[in-house]
Amino acid sequence: MLIGVNMQILDDLISTLNFNASIKDIRQGVFHTGVLTRYCGLAATLPQDALRQEPPMVKEPGFLLHRSPIELARLSYSPSILEADNLIPRADVVAITGTALTNHTMEHLLGLCSPNAYVIALGDTAPLSTILFDHGLDAISGTRVYDANLALRCVSQGGNFRQIKGVKRLTLMKQKE
Repeated sequence: MLIGVNMQILDDLISTLNFNASIKDIRQGVFHTGVLTRYCGLAATLPQDALRQEPPMVKEPGFLLHRSPIELARLSYSPSILEADNLIPRADVVAITGTALTNHTMEHLLGLCSPNAYVIALGDTAPLSTILFDHGLDAISGTRVYDANLALRCVSQGGNFRQIKGVKRLTLMKQKE
């Protein structure tokens, strides 16, 4: 964990993963990163923010498949983006991009939300995991990959969010108590 940054949401998400699944493929394109295990997951690549970092932006490119699943999952804690306002408290509905997980701002943003606000995580980086409901989210609108080969081909050929094929947009909603 990074010093001084609360990563409880990442800790909880990673605790639900099956680390016995082998890593079959990793692709990093201009706009997205895709990882294929039993399932395929997508995350936004943030090139403008990444270019502000000190090199190397990715350690050992070309050799990530040699890492274990747990080592790859732990890259989400990395300060390297490629490896990992005052209106919010008054809002009735708050939508937070899933990228807030990889840029380590999710917990801060959730902390700004009113307890009565309806809070949504959205985008292809939003993990479709009910663990997020335990952290104050009411809905998650993310992406489920159903054709990994096609989705990874789009990622590695520079596809943006709307251009990635082989995916389905889904929304999970917290059950009312």
